[in-house]
Amino acid sequence: MGHVSNIRQGDDEPSGLLIADLIIKDEIAIEAIDSGLREMSCGYDAKYRQTGPGKAIQYQITGNHVALVPKGRAGIICSIETVSQ
Repeated sequence: MGHVSNIRQGDDEPSGLLIADLIIKDEIAIEAIDSGLREMSCGYDAKYRQTGPGKAIQYQITGNHVALVPKGRAGIICSIETVSQ
């Protein structure tokens, strides 16, 4: 349906988040976004290092997909802000 590019760390307020440009090419996906679908689910692979009982850190995190969803786990904070060209 498209691809993700220009992945970067947010500045100022979203400094703890990643920001990316989504290039959406699929007409149905574009219509869904135009109709208000904004939340996303970002999938990734990672390696884990145990730091204590029931605790670990993630590293070597590699994204593998972004999906449009009605209700993402991170909520509206991880959503699409539309920019027309």
